Amino acid sequence: MIKDILNTIASLIEENIVVFASERGKQFLQKIKADLASFKPINFYALDAEKQIKGALKLIESYCIEMNRILDELNHQSSVSLANEKLINKIKNILTNLKNKQNKINLLREKIPEGMLDVKRALYIAENSFLSESEPEEKELRLKFKSIKKFMSNLNKEYLNLIKKGGLLNTVLLDTTTLYWNQLHEYSTLLNQCRITLQKSHRLTEEGQLALRCFNNAIQKMPSKKHIINALKILNKSNNKTEVIEKIGFVSPHGREACMQLTCWGKKFFYIPRSEEMYHFDYDPKEDLNDTGGNCFGESMMFIHFLSKGAIRWLCPEAGLINFQLDQTRNLKLKKTALGEGETVVSDNSIHDSLHWKDMKPVLLDNPYFKPGSLCGVIFSMNDYTKAQREFTAGHMIVVAKLDTNLNPYKYIVYEKDFGAFGLTDDESLEYLISEQILPLYSGMNYSKIKLVKYGEASAETYDLLNEIKPQTSIPQKESTASDSINTYFDNAFFKLYKESNKENAINQVNETDVFGVCRN
Repeated sequence: MIKDILNTIASLIEENIVVFASERGKQFLQKIKADLASFKPINFYALDAEKQIKGALKLIESYCIEMNRILDELNHQSSVSLANEKLINKIKNILTNLKNKQNKINLLREKIPEGMLDVKRALYIAENSFLSESEPEEKELRLKFKSIKKFMSNLNKEYLNLIKKGGLLNTVLLDTTTLYWNQLHEYSTLLNQCRITLQKSHRLTEEGQLALRCFNNAIQKMPSKKHIINALKILNKSNNKTEVIEKIGFVSPHGREACMQLTCWGKKFFYIPRSEEMYHFDYDPKEDLNDTGGNCFGESMMFIHFLSKGAIRWLCPEAGLINFQLDQTRNLKLKKTALGEGETVVSDNSIHDSLHWKDMKPVLLDNPYFKPGSLCGVIFSMNDYTKAQREFTAGHMIVVAKLDTNLNPYKYIVYEKDFGAFGLTDDESLEYLISEQILPLYSGMNYSKIKLVKYGEASAETYDLLNEIKPQTSIPQKESTASDSINTYFDNAFFKLYKESNKENAINQVNETDVFGVCRN
């Protein structure tokens, strides 16, 4: 957004060359062009993130001062022409945008003055810097960091491999839930070991000290060791898959309900579960650092980006995801094309108070521009009436991809950050999922408009991935009501963990201090 504002100022000067004909005006234009040429968005993972934040604020302040000076000069002219009145209004709008951006960055500086303090930041630091001045310490730390990086890179692959198998709904959900808690236990152990190694190091560099702060902060945000152990106990004690999934499943109730309805209809589909309420590895989807109401834009953009490359990564999201939340004007290097719009009339006298499916249907199902291979975002927004009814303006984004059914079994991919992704085989399934599951989620938001925007194109890798994902099969009647034995994957994964958990259980009963030494009372 800073870059957009600078471009607006440059255009304003060039369009009003007579007003800015002085030497000072010419120098100001040269400065803007130089700032644009050197401009880079704040990298909240960089070593000098704190410096970059301060630099951005200093840059904005310099433009606030200069634009206010120009505004004062125009206002103090003996007679103001109509052209100058328009110029004055444009400058006021620019100043408003500068102030809004300044306020957002100040808010971020209060919340994360050093930039992001998480595991990915620590790994980023280690790639470019020494962590210790001691060679033996450095070597030991490198091995620890390498183990964590390998774990995180494998996590998404393991999760996706479970999805590719297809099968019964509850079996799929139990597999993914078991993997989640199993890996969360291992992850917490790895982080704690690395933190202890950093704490014991006597010759940490400045970068090593920053890495330690990253681990401290990341560990604080994780579920406690006691919470993880309790989840493992539930997995071990219960032979009822449904009970386990409902208590600790890494799944949204909306997603599970949609799966059950689709299977009742005998539809072929796949579901990649996700829970917005549960911790993701090194990423809390509920954390709203920028007071934007969430990170639907960033998560949707990253989903499109990786789907176009034949991958899905959200159990352990990429570092760039947070940058989207902190700076929602970022775009991936994808060609952006508007394919259609829809709107439900919402006003004082209208029968609807928000967007209705009948006004979305032509955009998604009867749109000649929405061709197979299109990876699109569906952007929800408000009209002037609905904006006036709320204290703040809200928007939202989901992903709807249309695919070539000659190249894979699925016609649509739908991603909603609340419950994950669906692969659907027909229009009826898409209509049900959006009208009966997705739109009700937004009932209090008063969205009245949508725009379908193409961001990417399905590739050969996309279709290779989708052809590997087997559809889920119908749920036997007994599975939804009766006990089922826990699967082999669970048995093997859990046995090792539960033995370890029992050793720690006595300590956990004495106090609330977890394995990280952090008191969570």
